Amino acid sequence: MKLEKRGRGSLDVSYIAYFPQYQKAVLHDLISEINRDHDQNLISEFASVFEKNKSFNYNDNLIKADQIIEKGDLLVNGGIDRTIDAMRGTVSPWRYVATGIVGSAFTPAVSDTVLLNEATGRIDMNDVNRGWHEQFGMKIFYGGIHSEMTGNNIIDEVGIFSASSGGTMLNHTSFGTAQIARLQNPQATMYRQIMIFAVFVEFCPALP
Repeated sequence: MKLEKRGRGSLDVSYIAYFPQYQKAVLHDLISEINRDHDQNLISEFASVFEKNKSFNYNDNLIKADQIIEKGDLLVNGGIDRTIDAMRGTVSPWRYVATGIVGSAFTPAVSDTVLLNEATGRIDMNDVNRGWHEQFGMKIFYGGIHSEMTGNNIIDEVGIFSASSGGTMLNHTSFGTAQIARLQNPQATMYRQIMIFAVFVEFCPALP
């Protein structure tokens, strides 16, 4: 993105991506390798799947999403404060992806501290086969595999947290009607899929 086209503030984006169920094993292998080797090229390739809806060949397996939904997310006040503490080395890294089911679009606020309607069970990004939190340049990539699912599961909000329950929230994203519209996609209801959440936070704000 050209600098003159960037808005003020940091560029923070969340994605929900649906992958065919048969890609589950290779996705776990890919995430495990990212966590083991922290390979910047591999991280960049995986990020391009979300950012550019690209496919790439990993160990002779083609990784390609059925559908990707992109939304801008909001860094909340508590998350910014804790991120500063993390840079100082006084707190642990962000670790959990929380998801929620709201059923309609909403506008997150910087004062938010919890999801509107959190679902049970957060994704542990320290699970080397299921989640990741990696730095690449000025971006931090957070993410995790949710589950195999069918077309009538509607998860439409996401946030990154410091603890397995409660804790401090980094960001808040509403996928709203974009996520609900997935049900209108016939392909999405034909077979089971893997849902992956990816959150890209760029700590290089565009200042006025």
